[in-house]
Amino acid sequence: MTNSEKHPERPAGIESTAKRVLGPLSWLTHILKRIPYAGYQTALRFEDALYNMSQGPELLEWWSRELALDVQVDGLEHLPASGPVILYANHPTGLTDGIALWDAVKAKRSDVKVMMNAQGLDVIPAFKDLLVPVRLGKNGSSTDVRSTWNRLSDVMEQGAVTLMFPGARLSQLDWFGDWDVHEQPWRKGIVKMARDYPDATMLPVFIEGRVRRHFYLLHRLFPFLRDVLLYTEFHSKRFWPYRIRLLPPVPVQKASDVQAYVEGHKEKKWFQLPRQKSSF
Repeated sequence: MTNSEKHPERPAGIESTAKRVLGPLSWLTHILKRIPYAGYQTALRFEDALYNMSQGPELLEWWSRELALDVQVDGLEHLPASGPVILYANHPTGLTDGIALWDAVKAKRSDVKVMMNAQGLDVIPAFKDLLVPVRLGKNGSSTDVRSTWNRLSDVMEQGAVTLMFPGARLSQLDWFGDWDVHEQPWRKGIVKMARDYPDATMLPVFIEGRVRRHFYLLHRLFPFLRDVLLYTEFHSKRFWPYRIRLLPPVPVQKASDVQAYVEGHKEKKWFQLPRQKSSF
């Protein structure tokens, strides 16, 4: 029995997503299940374990324990001990970036919410407590800005911490240029946040981490597998090293300027970063 058969109400589950994006090529999932380093079976196991969890914090802690990321943190003194904070960061490795950031700040601030694709609520209902949901259309733009902003306003009034990735999508490899990964252009919403929530601390973060070396090749050869690959990459990150740098705050007046500020702290190309040695 597949995950989708166990939980037919899970429209955005891994197997449902695979069937949706692959269409007539959905038989490829049977191949993915038999390739250990693809991480497909691990992702299915994680999804089943998480689906019935009832609280968002419980979910983050479970993920944190399971992945057991090796997180090095710099600049934690820049994070206020209380009051509303928006942490905005680059997005080098996908879903795992959120867990790495949680691991970095939870000892000082456990009141964390995550701004991310509302699809997560379909997969894991427990996300409701910790999510600032963004509903995205086919072109990648938000389709329900009012609901997102209402939820964010509630979080800011609670004086909580919000994690967000202004690029919205995973950093991409420049195959024919410098052969390094670069952020998608950051969205202007970050400027609106700074303007609408002047009492919140806008704290830039640089995440140093990498994906497995075959990820970009599969992503390039099979772009229609993007969503499935993101799931499997996330669940294959056990013990991987991350360095999280909380940077001194700067005025947020233009999205491209703060993007350049954060990316300017890059010290190594993606393939020069350490990886979990037992991984492919």
